Amino acid sequence: MIQGKQHKSSADQAFKEGKYKNALSSYHFALTYLKGLNRNSPATANTTEGQEKPKNEVEVEIAKIYSNQSACHFKLANWKRVVECADDAIRLDKDNTKAKFRKAIANAEMGYTENAISQLETLLKEDPASSPSINTELAKIRVKDKERQKAADKKLKGFLSKDKPLFPDEDKPKESKPSEKKEAVKETSYRPASPAPEATIEEVKD
Repeated sequence: MIQGKQHKSSADQAFKEGKYKNALSSYHFALTYLKGLNRNSPATANTTEGQEKPKNEVEVEIAKIYSNQSACHFKLANWKRVVECADDAIRLDKDNTKAKFRKAIANAEMGYTENAISQLETLLKEDPASSPSINTELAKIRVKDKERQKAADKKLKGFLSKDKPLFPDEDKPKESKPSEKKEAVKETSYRPASPAPEATIEEVKD
């Protein structure tokens, strides 16, 4: 437990200094130690159905580390990993509003706008105290979504426009002049017949 906490402390310091990759490395070592301890810890007594299983000290630390890893990836704009680490943190601590908040923003950054808005609206009900931050992000996401939709509609409208010619002037197939057609017919009409050339060994392909 002591070694795990030491690695976590080093990671926390690296995060404060803006060394996010170093922090992730130390958090990884902390998880390695703490997960080993958690596997070896005695099983928690059975709980009544529907009752949440109480977390031991190791699980509490692991949940914090997952949440902090999510924060590191957020700073590095690794959106997929933000969501994955946030999910791990929420699985152990369903009340982790910071992890839920980061997950929603990461989903928005990846283009999952509807999911992001739904998650933030749910979080708004769960944590009214954080409503200023949540409402700010909701407004940003909705504006970006409208701009994205407007651009997509404009592109589609241009593509389907009836006024747009099928062939641009430079791409229109050129029509042969009547005189050119006659000349071509004349040339082919009087070409002397000749036997097809015999293929040599070098020309035959297997």
